[in-house]
Amino acid sequence: MIRLISIFLIGVILCYASADPTPPKWPVAFTENFMETSTVPGAGTSSNITGVYYYDFDKKSVRIDRSTGKYDRYCGTAKFLQDVPCTHLVVSGLRYLVFPDQKDCCMCCTSESGCGILSPDWLSDAQFVGYNTSTSIKFQIWSKKGIQNNLYWQTDPTNVPYIIDQQPNDFMEFDLNSYKVGSIDPSIFVLPPYCSKTHKCPLLSATFSTIYETPQVNGYYEYRAPTHDRVQVKHESSTPTTTTTIKNEELMGNGHHSSSAEDMSQGKDVENWSSHDVKRWIKNECKKFELKKTICEKFEMNGPGLSLLTKHDFIRRAPDGGEVLYYALQKLINPNKENAARLDQSLIRNSSRQCRIVELGSDAEEEIENGTSSSVPIVEEPDDVTFPRSRQSRSDTVGPHRNNNNSYNNFHMPSHFIQPGMGYAHNPMMYGVAPRFYHPNASFAHPQAFYHQHPTMLPYQSYIGIFIEEISNPATTENIPSDLHNAVPEQQLYLVTVNGHQHVMNEAKVNQFLLEVQQQQQQQQQQYQFQQAQAQQAAAQQQAAAQQQAAAQQHFAQHQYQQSQSSSSNNFNSGNRNRSTTTNPQNSNGAAFYYT
Repeated sequence: MIRLISIFLIGVILCYASADPTPPKWPVAFTENFMETSTVPGAGTSSNITGVYYYDFDKKSVRIDRSTGKYDRYCGTAKFLQDVPCTHLVVSGLRYLVFPDQKDCCMCCTSESGCGILSPDWLSDAQFVGYNTSTSIKFQIWSKKGIQNNLYWQTDPTNVPYIIDQQPNDFMEFDLNSYKVGSIDPSIFVLPPYCSKTHKCPLLSATFSTIYETPQVNGYYEYRAPTHDRVQVKHESSTPTTTTTIKNEELMGNGHHSSSAEDMSQGKDVENWSSHDVKRWIKNECKKFELKKTICEKFEMNGPGLSLLTKHDFIRRAPDGGEVLYYALQKLINPNKENAARLDQSLIRNSSRQCRIVELGSDAEEEIENGTSSSVPIVEEPDDVTFPRSRQSRSDTVGPHRNNNNSYNNFHMPSHFIQPGMGYAHNPMMYGVAPRFYHPNASFAHPQAFYHQHPTMLPYQSYIGIFIEEISNPATTENIPSDLHNAVPEQQLYLVTVNGHQHVMNEAKVNQFLLEVQQQQQQQQQQYQFQQAQAQQAAAQQQAAAQQQAAAQQHFAQHQYQQSQSSSSNNFNSGNRNRSTTTNPQNSNGAAFYYT
């Protein structure tokens, strides 16, 4: 009986010893210094970031000081690629980004959108991974799933925070000797005088990719692909004139009034327009084309934002005149663009111009009249931004340097009909059967003409264009589709355009979407770098194996050679010792022969 009781007690002790520790729980208030290693696409990686973490749950305040905000996902967007100190300050449910050296501050986000402070038991549902005993200090390792994998280390059994590993781009290591528990001086959480909750941080003021280097636009976040070449226009002095029939106030470029009608044939630098210039231009165009005056309220943006809108955006914002404004803007940006409707063009239509059929859904006109967004995308017409297409004509074409508006005056004889014997030489088919992928007028570009992306840029090709604009006008809420689930009328909404596809999101969804884009790019970059490292390691191993094999073969050949040399010398010595000579009978001359 006593033996059974002892066995039972041993089993209880073993079960108790193998049980997981209780989940970590932070104290109500503490302060601790840290070292951080962070990676941001476009900025790179830094492992020399120092800072201080202030946490006070009773005051509902958090302050995180960093020696540089260049590699922080929030500070890096407010001050893109600027190596300046940055502080996260959470007070009254609002998160501020403070730049003390520049005396600048902006309100980033609210606690309702997930930007508040952590609860002391935020690791209550974490999973225990195990212990780390590689050093003299024993650590507990916990895993907390979120948007990304998070590993939390703390000392055992004192529960001092040691590591917060937000995989794969942020690693924060705390200084155990600087850990202090207790109330924090209230002055630490005082908001600087230059901070205001009405001054919001630019939602997406910069790009995470280094492929396209774009200027900063307040209120917008853009991945801008290469666009049309803009024509720079010099500023003209504003002088009244009465010799032209066009009103001077209708001609605007670079935010200035033109002085003559000649500016209508010159390009305008829309990129330098302010929001006031955009409103003035739209008012003039509405007056010129007799459009509704309420259209001006639908375009509250500056010049860079106006130039990024597509024709579909113009029609969606202003169904009664958006298309007219779009073509007026395109004519203003690029007046030299070929247009079939201009008066100085020949009446003979160019046969080489390939028109594209625009197909809309059956409900497209009805949706445009109601101001709603159509699920069927509008196909751009030939005078919009065009992309390279495969040639579909079997007729001989003329080079782009030739003006063929009038085909009778600019007739071009194909070269293979001029030279004798070339009528058959241009077609290499012997039996008249065309091979696969054959085209009679195929143009072969030089190999150097093909654009090859640099290998290090491949991971950033997932998202080519992202454009986000704030829906601030109540009239634009009519454009929200009826199947929107994440929109609340009281919340601020944003129109997100991703590679031509438009979505309406609230601020929380936009932040989550951007974080996913950043993480996907980082994962792709790390995967590509890992594959490159594996390939280099495999090549190095293969080279080392080849060298070892060559050395082994050389050693074996040398050993065989030494053995052959030793055996031949042994045979020679034994032959000399065993050699016996006998005398042959003498020949007729009396000479004797010896043989072995």
